[in-house]
Amino acid sequence: MRGKNYSIFQRLTPIMASVMIGCESIKDINPVLDPEPLTANMSGMEHFPDQSQINIVLIRMDQISVDLVHSLHLFVSIACS
Repeated sequence: MRGKNYSIFQRLTPIMASVMIGCESIKDINPVLDPEPLTANMSGMEHFPDQSQINIVLIRMDQISVDLVHSLHLFVSIACS
C-alpha cells in the first residue's frame, strides 16, 4: 500500500472507518479518509491506504473474514451507542 507493509489490522481499519463515517462505496474512501491523517496516525499509519488497495483486500477476503469484520462492526456499533 503505497510501498508500505501494513498489518491486517491496519488494512481493515480504513474499511471499518469508512463504514462508520458513512461511505456507501469504495470510491468514497479516498475523498473521505485522505484528509484524516490524525485518524490514520492513531492506527500507526502516516495515511490510510487508497481505495485500490482496499479493493484488493476485499477481493481476497473469504466468508470467514467477512463474518469476522461483520462481528467487529456490530461490536463497535454497540460500543459506540
